[in-house]
Formats: sequence, C-alpha cells, structure tokens
Amino acid sequence: MTITRLLRLLLLSECAAAVALAAGVAHLLNSPASFWLALLPAAVLIQLPHALLIGTYFCLSRLFASRPSGMRPAGARLLLIYAIEFTSSLKNFLIYQPLLARRRAPHPAVNLAPRSVALLFVHGYFCNRAVWREFMKAAAALGYSCEAVDLEPPFTDIDAFTPIIEESIERLIALTGAPAVVLICHSMGGLAARAWLRKHASSRVARIITLGTPHHGTRLAHFASTGNIAQMKPGNNWLADLAASESPARRALVTSIYSLHDDIVFPQLGSELAGARNLAISGVGHVRLVFDPDVRKIVFDELQHMEHRVATLAKA
Repeated sequence: MTITRLLRLLLLSECAAAVALAAGVAHLLNSPASFWLALLPAAVLIQLPHALLIGTYFCLSRLFASRPSGMRPAGARLLLIYAIEFTSSLKNFLIYQPLLARRRAPHPAVNLAPRSVALLFVHGYFCNRAVWREFMKAAAALGYSCEAVDLEPPFTDIDAFTPIIEESIERLIALTGAPAVVLICHSMGGLAARAWLRKHASSRVARIITLGTPHHGTRLAHFASTGNIAQMKPGNNWLADLAASESPARRALVTSIYSLHDDIVFPQLGSELAGARNLAISGVGHVRLVFDPDVRKIVFDELQHMEHRVATLAKA
C-alpha cells in the first residue's frame, strides 16, 4: 500500500473518531446541538498521540544531542521549536500528503530566463512527493523547472529506489532540455540519492543538496528493524559500504544542510558528511526543514552560487 493511501485511511479514521467522540458528548448531554460545539475539541484531542510522539522525539534528541552546549535551547525557545515542528507535521501528514500527492509540479515563471539546471525533489521516510509542494512553488517562482518523485514501495530497501530516481532524472532532462539536474533531498531521500549515484554517472547531476539526512544514521532507527529503517541505524554495514564506494569527487557534489535541533536525526552531527559542504543551522525541527523559508533561502543561495560558478567556467 502506498503512503498516500495509508495517510488517507489514517485521516478518515481520525475524522471518524472525532465525529464519534463529539456524538458521544452530545448523547451524554442529551443535546444534539452540543455535537457541533464538541466537534472541534474532539478533533484536537484526537491529535494528542501525534503531539506526544513528537514530544518524545524531542526528548530523545535532547538526550542524545551532539550540539554545542551553547546551542541547547530551554524554556520558551524549546517550546516554540516544538510547536512549529508539530504544526508543520500536521500540515504535512493531514493535508499535503493525503490530499495533494497527485497534484502536478508547478510550472516555472514564464517572465524569467530559463535556469541552467532543473530540480528533482526526493522525499524521506514515510512521505510522498506532496511534502515538497511549498518548496517547488517557491523554486518555480524563481524560474526553476521542478519535479518530485514518489519512492514506492515505501518500506523496502533504499537501493530499490535507484531505478525510480534514474527514470525521473532522465524524464526531467528530456522534458526541460536542461543539461543537468540538482537533487534536493530530505532525510532518507539523501541516502537514496547517494545510493543512486553509486550506480549511475554523475555527469547529469550538478549538485545533491540534502536536508536533515542521516548520513551516519540516527539513533531513532534503533526502535525498529524493518526495511530501510535498518539501513539508517548508526554503524550498519549498508552505510559503511555506501561511504566506502564514494570518491572525493562524488562527495564534493554534496551539500548537507542540517539542524542542530533536529528531533529525528540524532546525534545531529551524524548529518555531517566528510568531503561534502556541510551547513549547520539551528532552531528547526526535522519536518520543518522542508517548509522553513530560511532553509529554502539557503538552498536557493547554494543554487545561485553553483550556477554562477558554472557560467564563469563556461566563459573562461
């Protein structure tokens, strides 16, 4: 079953649970009108497990944090990071992914000159292409041609995603005429991109930009052992083999952007990749990395610098 269908079933079950809870309150009060008054509080209550789950992630990430001591938030600052991450997660899992996964990628702005690269967006674990909707709209407004993949089936070996990425790159180049693409990847998607690069020539890829990718694994993966989760455990053989296969030139293609307050990938410095360009930020949760405007700006700045270097070399 696809992630989209799973999330639609989850959304339907949560809606049904909220309706049943509100109906129960109306029945107990013997007041049909109270159903509508109880419906919103019931819907909020249904999200309590989601809130507790993210809170647990934050507690674990704080326990195993690798951030400098001066970067440890406290009090209101920590609550704000948590609240933003929670609302971003709700938007992602309750609206975008179950309802907007089949929407087409936005067209690039027609009043701008064509960009020298096209962008292929690669999502992470338990996500689909809709997680990139805001990011792709912002990229299209800057003139970039965009597309996003669906990594299916969702819980299989990461290497099984290689043909999907390869086909998407070929199709994007054919449709846009761009000489190369940039892969923008979130979380596990960065590992999928590196696995793709192990088997295919890098000449068609100008850059791989990863957001919150567990390049050295995450301790959270110790709580499960199925499919691609096992490949994200720190120190596992798959990650070691992937690293051993990479030359300095391939590592130099990667920009790893990660948050010192990531609540899913921890220790957070596990997102640093030797030989890559590593950019650390703070105050942003794992899901929020895809939605945060400041993160988008960092990515677009990377793209502009890369395009400028390519243009300068072409003139030399």
